[in-house]
Amino acid sequence: MLPGTSATEGPIRWRACGACLAVAFASLSAFHGAHQAMAGDPKPSREVPLFEMMAPSEPMTARQKDMMSLDMSSRATMGVSMSKTLNPVMVEKALTHGMHGDRAETPPPLLRIPLNATSSVAVRRTSITHEGDHYVWRGEVEGSGQPVTLMWWSDGHVSGSIRHGSRLFMVKGATGGMHEVVEIARRKLPPDHAPANRDILH
Repeated sequence: MLPGTSATEGPIRWRACGACLAVAFASLSAFHGAHQAMAGDPKPSREVPLFEMMAPSEPMTARQKDMMSLDMSSRATMGVSMSKTLNPVMVEKALTHGMHGDRAETPPPLLRIPLNATSSVAVRRTSITHEGDHYVWRGEVEGSGQPVTLMWWSDGHVSGSIRHGSRLFMVKGATGGMHEVVEIARRKLPPDHAPANRDILH
């Protein structure tokens, strides 16, 4: 019992003191979380969008239309969607997070990639290498562990492949900061498909 308190006052004051400590601890934790957020500390669940789906009302260039028509004419093509690259500097920072000693102690953010108008996937990096004028980013689809390979150039150009369930998606540059995401029926690919593309099909 504290000096100057009665037997009944003591427990009440201790409970009040404990409540004050709990509030103070919660406030300190909240302050720490806010400080981390302002400092830009990425959390394991943080996502960075790689592309943004092209709005149906946005016009395509003649070359982009030709590319889409050519891909749609292939027997192996199940669907084609057009997306635009977001801020290349922001995306490259997310792709290469920790590679150059910047916040290497924190995990890289997830990337969110739209596959078509109704579906997207979050992908997690497992490795990254710098090869000549581009990066080779390898990872897996969050939740399923299926393989993803992306090649990234600093001007925002991306190419690669994404496995999602029984489906295969190819990412292809389409000029003007735009990219195609092409769904491929693997069983319909011709047997003489280019070896360079087979490498990224896993």
